[in-house]
Amino acid sequence: MAEPPKPPRPSSPSLMLSDGPIRSPQQELAEVEHALSVLDGRHPDFAKAEREKAQAMARRRRQLDQAEAEARRTRRRRLAASLITITVVGTVGWTTQSLYEGRKAKLASSARLARTFEPLGLRETPPEPWALWRKANHLEVPVAAGVCVVALGTDGAGVPTSIELSHDGDSLEALGSVGLCTCVPDTVVVKAKTETGSVRLLQGDAKRFGSVLGFARGGARPATVLDSACKEEHIDAWLTMERDAPANEKKLGAAWQSDPRAAELASSGVRHDARASSTAELFPLRVGAGECVLAIPEGPADTVALRLPGGNRPLSSSKVPVGACSKAERTYGVSHEGAGAVHVLRASALRVGGRHELTRIAARAKTSARVWLDAADATWDAELSLRAARVFPIHTTDWKAGKLPDDARTFVVSLGGEGSASPGAPALSDTLACDAAGEPARTAACTHAGRPNFLEARGRADGAVAYGGLPTWLKPFAEVPGKEASTAAAQVVALTRRLVALGFEPVPLEGITETPSGADVLGRAKENGIVAFAAQRSAPYAVPLTDGPAWTLDGAPRVIDLEPGRRAILRARTALDADHRTLVFRRAEPSKAL
Repeated sequence: MAEPPKPPRPSSPSLMLSDGPIRSPQQELAEVEHALSVLDGRHPDFAKAEREKAQAMARRRRQLDQAEAEARRTRRRRLAASLITITVVGTVGWTTQSLYEGRKAKLASSARLARTFEPLGLRETPPEPWALWRKANHLEVPVAAGVCVVALGTDGAGVPTSIELSHDGDSLEALGSVGLCTCVPDTVVVKAKTETGSVRLLQGDAKRFGSVLGFARGGARPATVLDSACKEEHIDAWLTMERDAPANEKKLGAAWQSDPRAAELASSGVRHDARASSTAELFPLRVGAGECVLAIPEGPADTVALRLPGGNRPLSSSKVPVGACSKAERTYGVSHEGAGAVHVLRASALRVGGRHELTRIAARAKTSARVWLDAADATWDAELSLRAARVFPIHTTDWKAGKLPDDARTFVVSLGGEGSASPGAPALSDTLACDAAGEPARTAACTHAGRPNFLEARGRADGAVAYGGLPTWLKPFAEVPGKEASTAAAQVVALTRRLVALGFEPVPLEGITETPSGADVLGRAKENGIVAFAAQRSAPYAVPLTDGPAWTLDGAPRVIDLEPGRRAILRARTALDADHRTLVFRRAEPSKAL
């Protein structure tokens, strides 16, 4: 039997019951709104739109209320955080300020001590204001190699107090201050022995400071100074950098201007250049190319010594001035002990005739001199000394050559380094006369009539010999045998060097009329002074000529002022040979600066 047909499914959501479909609340609401809209004569969906609009406005109000509530909560949280932050910052600030002021007060006491070391040019490590944030009585600082430091310690009243310093694995205690220079990178630890103490550390480049000797150049010195294994290396670098004397030392001291030695030295071209401070334990001595330099202590009890690169002091500490001549530019050091300053004088090596004549010039100024010469400059120095005697042509040879040519009648020996010379067996003969200079002698100027020989060499005899014939004005007694003639020849050669340093030059017979008792000399243009002597074959061989007081070959020469066109009548104090020859040295007027 066939089944009856099923009823169709409803198109809208509904429940099917036996008596008909059941509508959902949404359907019923829609029908109500539709009916109300129709009754009011409006659009069928007007009531629905009004309802949805009201719902949207309600949702918006709820969102705004929630946002406002969240904003209030956020403001409360921020206010609480701000109050907490202000409280913390205030507490930290108050604490920090208290620590700052406490450390500032402690470090202020050591700052006064640090200022006394300002002339040394050292800087503080760590620099202010960072030093105020560390512990006042303890400091640990990494220090590079080649650095000089001063560690300082004071109590709360600024009085130097005991400190403990550790470096390079060693520790020591000192009162107030310690100075040291490092050779390798190191960490320097400084501690005050009391809680109320404060410490500081100053440092500077050892090569610019002068190693531990630099501590002596300021107004204050560390109470304890530690020696340095690399001291000489740092001093060499400092001497090279500090080539010139500071400006405040480049002044002529009143004491030197009134010193009787000044005029004698200046007349030979040895002039004042600088004045090293009395507090300078070591200062650089620059010698320019072709220069000779002297360092003369001012105080009668002061001592000086010459220091070579590397620290060797061949001219040891003594009251006798030190100096050096050099063909090339070199820098030495002069160490000084005493209460007075040290005067530095310079001269052209060509004018003064090298080391030999410089030593003689110093002796005439009533001051001895020890003059250093590098072994490499011995040939140059020997040639200068012989050139100053106006001997031409000049030949040179090494000291170790053994002998000179037979026609070498004058020669100068110059030993460099630490060698010395003294007259040997030939000096005992009647044919040789030598003038050895220095103590011990490092140069000797000789003339002879016989076969030449060298002097005896002692020490490290690295040197040279310059030799030549006799000057023409010595020819009258050049072949005369005997010690007296040889000595006279040596005196004339020495006089020539002296007069050349004073600005004189030997001239031909022009303007000279020889007389039986001397000579008449006519003044020439651009010349203002003369010195003359007569040479003859009989004793005394070389006779000084004068227009007034007598003088001797080995003493101060009689300088006669002679204007151009005027005539000087010169006479000898002893009878002269009929065939004597007159030699005149003339001094040119100094050129005038435009």
